[in-house]
Amino acid sequence: MKKVQIFNNSNFFKSIVLLIADVFLIQLASLLSIAIRFDFHWIQIPEYFLDGITAYALINTICTILLFWCFRLYHSVWHYASSIELMYILGAAGFSAGIQAFGMFLLKLSIPRSYHIFYFAFLTFFVFCTRFFYRIQQVFLHQQKKLGRKSVENVMIVGAGEATDILLREFQNSRFLTQNIVCLVDDNPHKKGRSM
Repeated sequence: MKKVQIFNNSNFFKSIVLLIADVFLIQLASLLSIAIRFDFHWIQIPEYFLDGITAYALINTICTILLFWCFRLYHSVWHYASSIELMYILGAAGFSAGIQAFGMFLLKLSIPRSYHIFYFAFLTFFVFCTRFFYRIQQVFLHQQKKLGRKSVENVMIVGAGEATDILLREFQNSRFLTQNIVCLVDDNPHKKGRSM
């Protein structure tokens, strides 16, 4: 499906806020990655490891922000984020960790090998939280609104194809639809017992 570009001041502001948050979270991911390697005993962390992280911090931040831009992590409408955006996050974090490992090797900066694995995990988690926070919040508020109603209308949907997937997302994300979808029925026997 072709991506549609949407430009307005609100989206630009949100992208700037995300970029600033990413700069902070990249540094936090680096610090936590070396800290967890030494069970958060800061005194036990060799000074040359911290010096290596500090020396590479600016390069790592610039490269990671550029990767995030290339993987469109500042372009998507995160209210409708799906598995595609999750793959973008994994790809961007993976490339960031890989480039960082290669760059530190070239510059002969000492760092434990496990650091890069922890860095990838923390960066992925932080970026996922910042991008999907709004959607998770909307889903939670939608569920609370449904629970707060005295009478909720239960709905059965006939069909479990692509159109149903779009319909389910609309029910999940819309602030106006409060019906409770209880089941899907389809004439395809291979879909029996499965969920969407």
